[in-house]
Amino acid sequence: AAQEGVLAARAHLTAVSARRDRARAAAERAALRSKIAAIDEAHHELAQVRELLGQSPVSTVSTTVLRDLEQAAQSVDLEQAAHAVGSARIVIRAADAPVELSVQAGAPPISGETSDVPATVTLGRGQSWESAIGQRLALHLPGVEIELEPESGAAQRVAALAEARAHLKRRLAEVGCASLEVARVAHDERHDLHAQEAGLQARVRALLDGSDRAELLERLAALGGALELPPGPARAADPETGIDPDEWQRAQQTEEQARAEADRARLRRDSLAASVEAMRLELTRAASAAAALRDQ
Repeated sequence: AAQEGVLAARAHLTAVSARRDRARAAAERAALRSKIAAIDEAHHELAQVRELLGQSPVSTVSTTVLRDLEQAAQSVDLEQAAHAVGSARIVIRAADAPVELSVQAGAPPISGETSDVPATVTLGRGQSWESAIGQRLALHLPGVEIELEPESGAAQRVAALAEARAHLKRRLAEVGCASLEVARVAHDERHDLHAQEAGLQARVRALLDGSDRAELLERLAALGGALELPPGPARAADPETGIDPDEWQRAQQTEEQARAEADRARLRRDSLAASVEAMRLELTRAASAAAALRDQ
């Protein structure tokens, strides 16, 4: 009976161990599925980030390009300041009544450039308009026409300013930006996207941990094949959630108790056998003694 108890406890423990192994494998499968899903999500986000990095103007406005654009813009500012400081200026002020005048400027020094001088100037009383004289100006007032000629060095300053502006415009067009501000925004976005790309790449490396996606899929498939085990006794817990640790502990305790009971039974059996043997020897001696008495 004690031996049967040991065998029953051992069988129960084996069944519990099988369910525990299935639960561990199920947990590992779930972890692998979660890891593969996280890797796929990171790869999807990487694809989106790289798609954005490939679009203009983000793809074209690198730090070097932005630095070149800013230098071109600084050249425009410097040429404009030189033109403003070095050229004669005209100031018209409406003293007593509003006035409207038309302004005709000479052709700009570079074809395609627009003039800084407006075609019509309207001034309210007390308002004024002023302009550097970098090219010939013709002012038309009611009954009055005024012509102004720039001094000899003004044409060079105007040409330098126009060339600087044209260069900046060409460089902006090459990178697909309408203005320097747009280029700065594109550069900042490019920087942020590169940071996201690096973070996603680091996440993928950490998830893979030296493996690759194909290896993880092979491990997942191997776990699925290794789990073709006979089902254990019906129980309330879902096998995918893991075995109840209390049940596992109870099974171990049951086997230990059964083994201890078997040991005690063996001791009792051995003790009884020793007693029987002692009694047999005692009877043998008694029989010998009785026989000796009869012979006398």
